[in-house]
Amino acid sequence: MTDDLLPEGLADNLPGQSAMLTRAMRAALGAMDAHGYDRVSPPLIEFEKSLGQRMDGLQTRAMFRFVDPASLRTLALRSDITPQIGRIAATALADSPRPLRLCYAGEVARIAADQLDPVRQRLQIGAELIGADSVAAATEVVLTAIEALEAVGIERSRSISRCPISSPRSPPAGTGRRRAW
Repeated sequence: MTDDLLPEGLADNLPGQSAMLTRAMRAALGAMDAHGYDRVSPPLIEFEKSLGQRMDGLQTRAMFRFVDPASLRTLALRSDITPQIGRIAATALADSPRPLRLCYAGEVARIAADQLDPVRQRLQIGAELIGADSVAAATEVVLTAIEALEAVGIERSRSISRCPISSPRSPPAGTGRRRAW
């Protein structure tokens, strides 16, 4: 019976893979926490207009879209968490002192895979240093990323493509892009 197959680019993470991804996520977030990054958890779905305005060059066509029956507005399933962190910093944390150190982990999904990466759903882990634009800030972000990757088990001399937690069905958990908002 083929009615129960998953769409192309999507896969179940079975117990062993799920446990491995959870350990990696906890280790990476723990390293970020040790550097003073506070965890935030944005929603999986937002209004498309709000999310699209913050995409800054990212393809909004990569997002799943549908209509919210309550508001009749178009919603989008996030394809990247980074713009949501920008929204949180600009709204709910607008009055917080800068620099703002935020980290996150969550699932993201894309409508279509690309030629180099057939996966359409993945765990995204990242940290954002907001309100600091200096060599020291860039150095902090890079060192935090390195320590997060090492906490996951990726050594400095190894490439991401040989990440010990990767598989053909699930890409390695990594840190998100860094950007000063």
